Order: sequence, then C-alpha cells, then structure tokens
Amino acid sequence: MEKTNEHIITACVGTNVDHQSNITKAREILDSTFADCRFSRVMQTLPIGMENTNVRFANMLVVFKSTFDTEEVVSTLKHIEALCGDTRIARRRGEIVMDIDMLKYDEERFHLSDWQRHYVKALMEEMQLLQLTNV
Repeated sequence: MEKTNEHIITACVGTNVDHQSNITKAREILDSTFADCRFSRVMQTLPIGMENTNVRFANMLVVFKSTFDTEEVVSTLKHIEALCGDTRIARRRGEIVMDIDMLKYDEERFHLSDWQRHYVKALMEEMQLLQLTNV
C-alpha cells in the first residue's frame, strides 16, 4: 500500500470587518488554494482580549487537505489573510480584516487556547455531527 503525503488541516477563520464580504472572499481563496475544503457555518461572537467589545466577529472553521508541511500551510494562510486585505495597520486600529489560524495538522494541535473557545468547540462538534471532518 502506497503512503500518501496528503494531510488533513483544520483552521479557524475570523473577521470583525465587513463580515459577509470578507468571509466570502476567504472561502473563495481557501477553496481555490486547498483541496476538498469543508466549511462550518459562520458564528458571530464577541471579541476576546480586545478593548473594543462592541465589534462582533464572524468566525467559521474550515477543514481541507494539503501536501504542504506545517510551515507552508501557515505561510499560505498568512498570504490569504493579506489577499483579503488584512494589514498590521488595520490590526493596530482594532480591525481584523482576516485572521486564519491553523488549529490542527493531522493529529497535531496548534493554538491550544483557541480549542477552549466556545465557538471553536461548538463548530467542531457541528462539523463532526455532519461528518464533515474527523476533528
């Protein structure tokens, strides 16, 4: 049996600016960049660890396949953030145009504190129930 170099990655996508447009753009770019993308529903949340608590975030999870190693996945996700218009200047103003964090690469977990967030737990559970992933 031949071993495959394909990995299963789970990432969290979030924005607090122009939710609909930014989530749509991120989905399109992710879908054209990675294989077999599966997206959760979008969940609105209050910001965590930010001063401006009036600005809600739109968050979703995506599971996809890739032959990239972890560094290549993270680099590609950061590039997608930039393609969506995310900048350091905007972040200093509290505007998170796009934030995409790799949570899982095969069985290895990243951003461990994010796994405790209510929306990550809820969206992971929903995706498991819908059999979109084995997260």
